[in-house]
Amino acid sequence: MRWPDEKSDEAQLPPSVSNFYVDNIDETLKKVSEAGGQVIAPKTSIPNIGAWALFFDPDKIPVGLFESKKG
Repeated sequence: MRWPDEKSDEAQLPPSVSNFYVDNIDETLKKVSEAGGQVIAPKTSIPNIGAWALFFDPDKIPVGLFESKKG
């Protein structure tokens, strides 16, 4: 993937991405989509740890989400 430019619709992630802990990734991704963001890596389970997802905000800035394992 490459960073968006005039020549391509593809994107490349920068060397670092901000990540945030959330209580519910599914609810957060729904709000992201409603606000004009784009999910680029759907919720992915991390065994014995929780889950992770990645999206572009409306300005094409990548943001990661982390949800701790319940229980």
